[in-house]
Amino acid sequence: MESAGRPLVGQAPKRSIQQLYPRASHVTLGGHLLDGFDWNVEPGSDAVLESVQSQLGPLPAEYLAMMRLHNGGEGFVGEGSYLRIWPIEELPEKNRILAPHRESTVVLIGSDGSDGLYAVEPAAKGPIFLIFPRIELVSKGHKLGDSWAGFLEALSRS
Repeated sequence: MESAGRPLVGQAPKRSIQQLYPRASHVTLGGHLLDGFDWNVEPGSDAVLESVQSQLGPLPAEYLAMMRLHNGGEGFVGEGSYLRIWPIEELPEKNRILAPHRESTVVLIGSDGSDGLYAVEPAAKGPIFLIFPRIELVSKGHKLGDSWAGFLEALSRS
């Protein structure tokens, strides 16, 4: 039980992402589209980010910047889709289990909390963010955006 607006002993106070990371850019945080997101408090470490990329391949700079701030989280994107961004250290195992026959450049990064899996694929002109129906991972994913911001915009409209 809270007392005078303070959390119980051992319970961290709820803080907005802007309070946690006042210097983070509005775009990196997803702008207003992720205002209601429940972010992980602990950031992803550079060592873990490098290790995961050595196993799965390069990840987009915008995605890495977000993971350095708050290693995943979940919530609705604007008034649209639900997005669960997996913590960086879970990516190798999730990709091994959920997509054992995936194309080598596609990396699963999260889900819609149901049967959709979100992924990123590096491309010559920049990353492509995709959604795969869980049952059809061997097929081609449906393109959602060419950047982190474009990905979030697409999710906010669906």
